[in-house]
Amino acid sequence: MRRILVVSIAVGLCHLLPAASSLAEDPLGMHADVLNSYKIQEPERPGDKTYLGLTASGPFSVGQVKAEVLIVQIFSMYCPHCQADAPNVLSLCGLIDKDPKLKGRVKLLGLGLNNTWYEVDFFRNKYKMPFPMIPDEQGTFQSAAKETIRTPAYVVLKLSPGKPAEVAFTKLRAIKGVEEFLDQIRKLLASKG
Repeated sequence: MRRILVVSIAVGLCHLLPAASSLAEDPLGMHADVLNSYKIQEPERPGDKTYLGLTASGPFSVGQVKAEVLIVQIFSMYCPHCQADAPNVLSLCGLIDKDPKLKGRVKLLGLGLNNTWYEVDFFRNKYKMPFPMIPDEQGTFQSAAKETIRTPAYVVLKLSPGKPAEVAFTKLRAIKGVEEFLDQIRKLLASKG
């Protein structure tokens, strides 16, 4: 009887573990349906639309980006943690760009939470960010998250043509281990096929 009870508890815990681990993977609690309907302003810089694979003019959704994985960096020009994290983000960009298995498959997009074009451009130019960075002046992206977004934060999305974007995982605060973060991206790509 005791053995049956132990086995029953173990089986019950196994059913709970996936739910607990998925919560750990998405501490922001992103609402995929809201995220997919969120419209992002058209990039202003030449080359940003090309990088994202956008062909139409006007606002776009994350699902329109031509990549297998999209890393959305949520930042603010005024955030000291975002400023301190800039070298890590640049390192991440460099590693993606140098790896033929990642280049073109993984793309980055910065969203300046409650920032204007001026503030986003200031941050991008100061830290020499090579990827598209776009303002979210009204903080609308926050509506896709259950938890308050504190910058920096990262939303990693799996993209498939013709399908809504899926939240693979989110990361709060700075990317301290760039290689570890990139390993999660590599595992995500490996699991796709």
